[in-house]
Amino acid sequence: MITFKTEMNKEIINVVLASDDNYAQPMGTAIYSMLDNFSSEEQELAITILDGGISDESKEKLFAICRTFDTKIDFKRISKDDFRYFPLLQYFSLVAYFRLLIPRILDTSVEKAVYIDCDIMVLGNMAELFNTDIGNNYVGAIRDHVEEQVFKMDCPFYKDIKKYFNSGILVMNLTKMREENFIEKCFEFNKEHSKEILYADQDILNYICIDNWTELDKAWNTQLDRSEGKITPTPKIIHYTTSFKPWYRFYHNYYQKYYMGYLKKAWPNYTIKPVPFKTIIKQLIKYIPFSVAVTRLIKRNLNILS
Repeated sequence: MITFKTEMNKEIINVVLASDDNYAQPMGTAIYSMLDNFSSEEQELAITILDGGISDESKEKLFAICRTFDTKIDFKRISKDDFRYFPLLQYFSLVAYFRLLIPRILDTSVEKAVYIDCDIMVLGNMAELFNTDIGNNYVGAIRDHVEEQVFKMDCPFYKDIKKYFNSGILVMNLTKMREENFIEKCFEFNKEHSKEILYADQDILNYICIDNWTELDKAWNTQLDRSEGKITPTPKIIHYTTSFKPWYRFYHNYYQKYYMGYLKKAWPNYTIKPVPFKTIIKQLIKYIPFSVAVTRLIKRNLNILS
């Protein structure tokens, strides 16, 4: 196995995120929390951003964060047009599909990488997650906390999936993905099932990775909402999976003070935003029967949720 090393003979841990400018600020907070909790004598982090349209101003703030921790950051521009035939569903944007391209975007010398969503806060050491053995599987991941509800939804290919993971944190076996044409499989699946997909990239990944993923400790993807209190054992990554995010007003839970601490350091002069009208609509839609169908109809006709 080829291992990429730096000049200081340290192994590189490649961490990938994806965003447009709408999520640049939470991405900066996620990165700051990750770097602040990273520690390793033998490894160092390198960050790749799959860029769906990040402004120069936001990029400079992200560069500043990484300079603080002497960490490399690189931007790879991705065109949303590459995913124009992929469905827009609920509060997912086309940026959600960018992670499917990671085996192609990173250099072929990179055999393993960690993907993380932007709406997270890292409290553990990323070296520990990266070093987790996922065997010869495509990915290591954590079960989605609403797995039971997902399987109750009317989707024909769910019957083939035994366990359903959340795609917000992934340890990726890039060598195996390249050898087995993983990207092509994902695009082909979308071509055949785009009208059936309910949870964007997550559905695609779960189907392609059937019986080919390693279940990781759920502490690495603790999915919670604003009502949660203290969690035991302590989460290593907190994932804010609902559309009501901690950078909005009226979001309060046990871990909010930690998030706000990182937010203020990562994005100076940021002020807490009011809850967007479209987020209120999204929250309400979840309680409407057949909400996926309703969301699709609204997006198609009014385009208020994109």
